Amino acid sequence: MRHDISSTSTPGRDDTSPRRRRRWPRIILITLAVLVLLSGLALFAARPGPGTPPLALPPGGAAPDATALDGTWTVAGGSTGGFRVVQTVLGARSGIAGRTGEITGTATFVRDTLTVAHFSMDLRTLLVNGKTQPQFATSAGVTDAPVATFDLTGPVAATGLGTGTTVTAPVAGRLSLHGVTRPVVAQVSARRSADRLELAGAIPVVFTDWGIRAPRNYGPLGSLDAEGTAEWLLEMRHR
Repeated sequence: MRHDISSTSTPGRDDTSPRRRRRWPRIILITLAVLVLLSGLALFAARPGPGTPPLALPPGGAAPDATALDGTWTVAGGSTGGFRVVQTVLGARSGIAGRTGEITGTATFVRDTLTVAHFSMDLRTLLVNGKTQPQFATSAGVTDAPVATFDLTGPVAATGLGTGTTVTAPVAGRLSLHGVTRPVVAQVSARRSADRLELAGAIPVVFTDWGIRAPRNYGPLGSLDAEGTAEWLLEMRHR
């Protein structure tokens, strides 16, 4: 009796059956679809948000009262300061900001000229999105240098400030951060509003200049920019 070899099948060797061959393209397509979906969800989670706006003088402002500009002004409640830096996660860039109200200091004016200024910020109280950030404290060396300071190094003309005009000028000083003190130039805007003096300023900070290392928990898919910004918005009262 003759047997037709072509009709003989071996158990476990049906990989080449038409039905099995049709399954592989479907499995590949499903796998690719899942990978695309997961990538899209990751990018959505890391997309840039509106972020915390930069610290700046609020719009408007009340007309100044009769308080003389000359004399010493002290940082009062309602002041805030901190830092701003851009992070990159999965190719998406977004700004993060730390904020604290623990700021002290004074500014002295003589004949419409800022002659002396000293401000301090407690870095231990900085919050990012309302939470403490241990990695920031480690990078900035907060344990050994918990306070950042700024000191004016030269007089700054403030003509017109006493009338309620907003005065904007570069201000030279020394910034102490992470145990390192370096000369800096702050861009400052000032305005009299009722019985208050409002000061907003920003200083670009290249982290390596102060020996600050970026946090190490970003991994290969994320990073921080090498430069950030120290910024503040101060409400000051005449002493």
